[in-house]
Amino acid sequence: MHAWDCLAGYCLVKEAGGWYHPFPTEGERLTRGAPVIAGGPGVLDDLTRIAGVDAASVTHA
Repeated sequence: MHAWDCLAGYCLVKEAGGWYHPFPTEGERLTRGAPVIAGGPGVLDDLTRIAGVDAASVTHA
């Protein structure tokens, strides 16, 4: 997913009290796309474990 495709979604998730993993902007990821992960408070532990993402690195609302 490209940054411009996910930013509105990040805003919606944040306003709803959820969390998201910051969009990776290093190298060509900003223009070529990168994985996106976001969710509600109740799925943080399970979803970050499944995705292999450090739960401490997510941005909370």
